[in-house]
This record gives sequence, C-alpha cells and structure tokens, in this order.
Amino acid sequence: MTAITEPVDTGTQVERQPLERTLSMTVVGTGCWVMVAGLAYFLAYLVFVYVPASGAVQMVPNLTPIFASVGAIFGVIGTLSWVWTGARRRAWFWLIPVILVVLFDAFNAQHIPYDIARPANTDAFLITVVTLTGSIAAIGGGIVAFLEVRRGRSIWTRSGRAGWVSVLVIGIALGAAATALLVDLVPTGGPGGMKTPTTTGVVTIEDLRFVGSSPQMKDGDVLGLIITNPENVPHSFDIDSLDIHVQIAPESTTAVAIQPRGPGELVFYCSVFGHRAAGMAGTITVE
Repeated sequence: MTAITEPVDTGTQVERQPLERTLSMTVVGTGCWVMVAGLAYFLAYLVFVYVPASGAVQMVPNLTPIFASVGAIFGVIGTLSWVWTGARRRAWFWLIPVILVVLFDAFNAQHIPYDIARPANTDAFLITVVTLTGSIAAIGGGIVAFLEVRRGRSIWTRSGRAGWVSVLVIGIALGAAATALLVDLVPTGGPGGMKTPTTTGVVTIEDLRFVGSSPQMKDGDVLGLIITNPENVPHSFDIDSLDIHVQIAPESTTAVAIQPRGPGELVFYCSVFGHRAAGMAGTITVE
C-alpha cells in the first residue's frame, strides 16, 4: 500500500508574537505627551499672555484649532504606545510618530534655532525646549521600537547606554529650562561693549509697532537707539546687515549701538514669530 502524504502549506504566516513593552516604546509615549505639554504651554501663552498684551485677537481662532488638533493626535499616539498591546507586534505603528514629529519640526524649523539661542525670551525658549525634547524622544524611540518589533527582541535597556542617554537628555532639558528662568529674573539692559553714541534716537513698542520718528544718521556716526518696551511680551531688535540681534525684555528699556557700514537704509524688525508680518519693522536712513 502506498502512503499518501498531504503537502505542507509553506505559505501560511505565523502571527508575530507581541514583545513585552520595551524602554523605547515607553520613550515614544513619554515623548509624545511631552510634546502635548509643550503645545498646551504655547496655547496658554497665546491666550493669556500674548493676545492680551498685543491685541492680536485674530490669531487665536486661526491657531487654536490647528495646535489643539496636533496635540490631540500626539496624545492619542502616546497613549497607544503605553497601553495598546497590538502595537508591540506591528512595526509600522512606531513609524507613525516619527513621521508626524519630523513634519512638525520641519514646519517650525525656521523658529527653533532662534528661540533656542535666546533664553531671555523665556516663554518662547521654554516652549521650544519642551517640544524639542519630546521630538527627540519620539523620533529616537520610534526608530528603535520599529527595529525591535522587526527583530523580535529588545535593543534598549534601562541599565544600558540608552538609559544613560535618556537621563542625559532630561538633564540637559531641565538645565536649559532653569537657565531661562534665571535669565528671566535678572534685569536686562543693552548689549555689552557699547560704543559711545554721536547721535541718539528713541523708539517705543506699541501694538506690534516701533513707534517714533524714523532715526536718521550720517555715515560714520554711532546711533544710540533707546528702545522702550512697556508691554509684558518680549520682543527683539534685529538688523541683519549689521548682525545686530538684541532681545527686548518685557517692561524694559534697552540701548542699542548702531554703526553703519555705508550710506543707505538699514532695515530693522522684530524676529519674534508673527511680529514682523504684523508690521513690526522700520528703517534707519544713513546719509
């Protein structure tokens, strides 16, 4: 008698077993919720500080739904990263926060370097530090979690290098935040090493405008410009052609020394997000 054997179906796929929740998965969830905190900070600043001081009420209806929706998306992803068992066997899930965070950072890329370099603008600096810390955690953790699910084993451990790097990143973020808070407590004046002015001018900030007569000077003069900011919102005074970038703290008076490099017009403006577009700019005529 001839034995008949059934062919084995080699095309049947075995369902990937979920991993235990790894350090990278926890980092992704934490990073997403840190970004939610940063976005909530931004919305609170916009509603309770910026708008009352500037009167730019129209910005709230435009920005609030956008950032609230982005925050809700990151909150959902962060929660799923912590509690959804199915995410531990689906590698594609961990690429979602990576892609979304990269898009978010790309959208804000022009403001991140400026805000990070100016801790005197406390609110903008802290918002950027918080969201950037969350971004780093979500991107790094998402990539590692994707690889872990694909390989079926953990890569990061709390006692290994990844644990120490996580502690280091948290320490840097906390140190930066503390620096901004300390800078905010110290009275600020004009830039150090100011040259002796040969002529002076006065400008006051009012309702996202530099109010005052257009300063005039001659080539070779040093203009001592006194800028008064009575508002409780930080501003800046920037002249790109002379590499002048000065922070104007809330409720302060700042002196800026301006020495031109030739006749013409010097364009100055406030580089805080949205201020130049709202008309916070002017020119200095150099004869």
